[in-house]
Formats: sequence, structure tokens, C-alpha cells
Amino acid sequence: MTAATLCALALAGCGTLLDGEEAGDDRDSALSGPLPVSYTATIDGLDEQPDVREVIRASLDTFRYQQRGAPSIAGLKRRAENDRATLMQVMSAEAYYDATVEIRVEETPGDPDADARAIFDVAPGTAYTIAAFQPAFEPHPEELPTDAEIKRAADLGEGAEAHGEDIVAAETRVVRFLSRNGFPYARFIDRRAVANTENHTLTVTARFDPGPYTTFGPLVIEGDTKLARDYIMDRIPWQEGEPYDRQKVEEFQEAMRATGLFDAVSVQPPQTPDPEQVARPVTLKVADAKLRSISGSLRYDTDIGPGVRVGWRHRNLFGGAEDFRAELDASLKEQKLTFGMTQPHTPTERWTLKESFTLRRLDDEAFTEESATARIGVETGVGKHWRVGTSVEGSAALVESDIENDTAYLLGFPTFANLDRANDQLNATEGFRLFLAAAPYAGLNNGDPAYFGRISLGGAFYQPLIGENSLVLALRARVATILSQALDDVPVNERFFAGGGASVRGYAFQSISPTNDAGDLTGGRFLSESAIELRARFMEDLGVVAFVDTGYVAAEPFPDATETLHVGVGGGVRYYSPVGPIRFDLAFPLHRRDEDNFFEFYISLGQAF
Repeated sequence: MTAATLCALALAGCGTLLDGEEAGDDRDSALSGPLPVSYTATIDGLDEQPDVREVIRASLDTFRYQQRGAPSIAGLKRRAENDRATLMQVMSAEAYYDATVEIRVEETPGDPDADARAIFDVAPGTAYTIAAFQPAFEPHPEELPTDAEIKRAADLGEGAEAHGEDIVAAETRVVRFLSRNGFPYARFIDRRAVANTENHTLTVTARFDPGPYTTFGPLVIEGDTKLARDYIMDRIPWQEGEPYDRQKVEEFQEAMRATGLFDAVSVQPPQTPDPEQVARPVTLKVADAKLRSISGSLRYDTDIGPGVRVGWRHRNLFGGAEDFRAELDASLKEQKLTFGMTQPHTPTERWTLKESFTLRRLDDEAFTEESATARIGVETGVGKHWRVGTSVEGSAALVESDIENDTAYLLGFPTFANLDRANDQLNATEGFRLFLAAAPYAGLNNGDPAYFGRISLGGAFYQPLIGENSLVLALRARVATILSQALDDVPVNERFFAGGGASVRGYAFQSISPTNDAGDLTGGRFLSESAIELRARFMEDLGVVAFVDTGYVAAEPFPDATETLHVGVGGGVRYYSPVGPIRFDLAFPLHRRDEDNFFEFYISLGQAF
């Protein structure tokens, strides 16, 4: 004969473990320090359910307070007996509704390590499975999705083990499904679970109040904002009159937050339902962030001297979230002025339009350059971690060097793909980055046609060795080539040089290059760089690093055995400031040439890579 029992009490605590101090007559929880009766606690049975055993150990006071001991044997017995209800609740939550437990406390006078032993002898029985999950609605409006759609959304099929947390999760999915289909006020009421002890199945009836059917009404904007209303309206992913969809509201809220233009953003329907009004307004509440900012930073390298970077930014220049920046980056060797603007959702929703104009002057041992470069391009995210883009670039440059003087006018089409799985921009401790870039160029160099293409591939890898950031291994590699008929087809300022704080530490900026017969730096068409860095953080705001950098440049578009691999070694200190790590690096060239210093010193914001 089938014996049906109500399991509502067991399910009421599904997925919840007691996490307070001991209860009942056991008053020792208020005491501090060890108690006079030491004991061990064990679980017999559950050999085939090791995960359940671990949950019990974490939930029962008998195990949690084992190291402190008990005030007496009688107190230990009370403690173990008080754990009975918790243990049975755990077993029910794990689908073992027929479980039984025998609790024994045995004194162990001959054991030097413990005065007693608490034993929980658990017989789990057979795990129950779901016979049916039946949503019920009070009331039941005609706009509700079909029963089949709701059960499909619950995703709790017949035959699945009747774990309490799975049942609760199914109920949560039903509420979520309703909120995506016109019922933003849906809520769970209660459940009734009936167990069939002959075939070990559970029939669960979950009651819900769906609330009134609701459609999207007009958008109401609360709070002063300088973001254009048209821009906001274009980001709305729904149409007025559509069934209310909670996910679309969340997407819209995230889109507004992602602009970075607000200190606070919330998007909500009216707090209380109104059965008489189907179309309900959606309220966007915003508080503008500061749109203008000034930035600045200092650095010092022994090879290029002191440097300064100052910038001005307006994050909503014309009211459409246009991000405009003006930046001056200047050192004794290089001065660069850049104006740039980013326009999101241009030309289409998924794409971002980027424009920049740069004036540059460089006075280096390799060459002197005065140039102007204009670029316009688009880029977009692909998935969560990829970013791809392409652009059109035009440049004009006057270049003087010991080997030649160039007047170059070039048109290029740079394209890139980046994959970023690192956990931080300035101080990555885990993950990796990969990039691929290619750009064909055509134009005039000293009046002669010039055609060449540049391809670059590289990446970085970060692996914590001790803790999350106590000791981190960081690796970097890059290879690049310029494809052209001859080296002379490539203007000197477009060729590869290596060396410097962002390249090969220990060697001066752009000092690694092939040379001609006179010993002049010519630049090359093949480049390889690599670095290995061990980063140790021994205090909250201090750390040290040790590193090895390598760099190689060849005149041909492929490796050349006649060129030297340059290696720099060194170490440094990191101060982890609120704005990012400040690095102090000291590097030595292993293959020191006559023109190389004994060491190079670098100070800047952010890790080397």
C-alpha cells in the first residue's frame, strides 16, 4: 500500500544550513577557551555519499565545536541530540527523505587523545526522485504562458533527484520566466510536497502569485542628465506595448551604466502593481557623474630622461556619449600631442567609431622625426573577451638619420584582433592576453612609390604561484615582420627598433637595430621580443620583481643568424598605490656594447606588461 507523507516541512529549509551558535540546553557556546571534555566525532554510513558527509560535518555543532570540547559527557550528549534535526534537514535537502540516524556518545577512558566519542550512524535509504513538478497560480490570468512553457522554464524534469536546492532553483526560474513574459510582480507563495514511500518519488506543487499582466509603457527619466534623450531612447531594447521583460530592463540598465556617465543608475517599473492599468511606465533614475577631468603622470628613464603626461577629457562632448581626449606626452627625446574621440554605437549599434590626430617629434640616436598622423576607424566587441577593429590611417613625416633623409606620405589600413582574459589592466595577476595586428601601407617615400605591410603577433600570460598575488609568474612575447621588396622601401620611422622600458630593459630606447658598414642604426624588418618576470608581493602595498628581457631585430623580414639576441636582466620594487602599481626597475645589459650604459633605471605607473 502506498504511504503518502507531507514533506513541506523538510523542503522549507532546503538549501539552508544552520550557521549560528549552539542552541537548547548546551550553554557552553558563551564560554571561551577549551572545555574539560575532549571528544572525537565520526559519521558511520554514507560511504557512497561523501559529499553529503562533508555537508553534515560543516553543519552540525558537534563537529564545528569539536576542537573546543564539551562541558561534560551529558553536555556532549545534548549537543549531539540537538544536531539530529539539522542532520535530518540536510538529508532531506539531499533527497534522502527516508534517512534514519542513530546517535551514540561513548566514553573512551583508555584513549589519551579524547575522553569520549560522538557517533552519528546514518542510514540514508534511497534517494527520492521527482515524479512531477506542478506550478499552480492564484489567480490565473489568461495572459499567462502555457503550462508546458512554464514547466520547460522550471527545468526540473521527472526522474531528477529531489534535491531541495534544485526545487528552490526551479521555483526561482519560474518567477524569472514570468518576469520576462509580462508579469514583473510575480512571486512564489509556498509549496506542498507529497512523497510516495513505495517508489521513492516526490510530487511538488508550487504556488505562485503572478500579479497583473503588464506591458511596457513610456520611459520616464528622473534626475538631471546632460546625455541627450535621443541617445537614451535609442538604447531601449523594447517597444511600448510589448509584454514586460525583466531581462530587457536589466540590459538597458547595464547599457546606461556602461556609458560611465552616471554615478547612479536604476531602471524599474512602479513598485506596486495596478490591475487596472496594463501599460506601466518604466522609470530611469540617474545621477550624472563628473564629465570633465584632468589627468597627469610623471616618469623617469635613464635613457630618455624625465617624462610627463597630461590630459584633458570630456566624456559627453555633444550629448551622445562622445568621449573626447586631448593628451600631451613629453620627454627630452619625444613630444607627442594627441586629440582623440570615441563615439559609441556609430555607425551601428554594435560598433564604436574612433578618430584621432597626432603630432609627434622624436629626436633619438637612430633618427629624428616630425610627423602628423590622422586615423579614423571602427571597432567592436566579439563575445566577452574579444575586440576587433579596422581603420584608415594617413600620415606625413619628415625623417632625418645618419643613413638617409625621408619625406614620407603614407596611407594605411590597420586591422587588429585582441583577446583579453587578464584580470586587471595595470596589475594583472592571472589570465592572458593575445593580439594580432596587420596593416598594408602605400604611398610615397622621397617621391618614389612605397608599398609594404606590417604584421605583429604577441601576448602575455600571468600565473599566480603562491596565493592570489603573493607570487606571480608573468610572461610576454612578440614577433613582428614588415613585408617589402627592400629595406629602403620602408621609411626609417616605420622600421623596427628595440630597447627601452617597454621593450628590452637594460638597453637604451631604440638602440637595438641592425647597422650598416659605418655602424649607423638602420632599423629592421623583423622583430622579436620576450620577457619573463617573477613578481612577489610581500606587503599590502610593496613588492619586488626579477626579470629577464630579450630583443632581436633583423634587416630582413625573417630571422637572421648574423644578428645578436640582446638580453637584459634586472629587478625592481613595486609600490601598489590606489591608482595602480608604481614600478622602479634597474636593468643591466648582458651583451654590453660600447654605446650601452652599465645600467638603465625606469620609473613609471603600471607593470612593465
